[in-house]
Amino acid sequence: MPGTDQLLQSAANQGWTALALVVIGIGMMGAFAFIGKWLIGNADKRATEVQASFADYRKEAADRENRLADRVNKLETFIEITLTKLISDCSTALAENAKAMQSLRENCAAVKNIQN
Repeated sequence: MPGTDQLLQSAANQGWTALALVVIGIGMMGAFAFIGKWLIGNADKRATEVQASFADYRKEAADRENRLADRVNKLETFIEITLTKLISDCSTALAENAKAMQSLRENCAAVKNIQN
């Protein structure tokens, strides 16, 4: 075939550049793959750390809420007992005042009867 020798000679002269371009292309794709894998691995690791910190935060928040609920219950019980005692004491004091007023009225009426 005419020109075959010339074609093979031309391909041999330019083959090293083609090989260099292929090696550079494969190297770049490998570098991009490595960087992508590294970025995804770091993102996964960071996401795991964030989830762990959120889990700790949720646990602490639940503990705080439980402690707050206990404190509120104790406060409600204290207020209920204290108010009940105050109402009872006030009722007793009012009853005693009413008896004292009745006694004073009776004494005043007796004094007026004696004076007349």
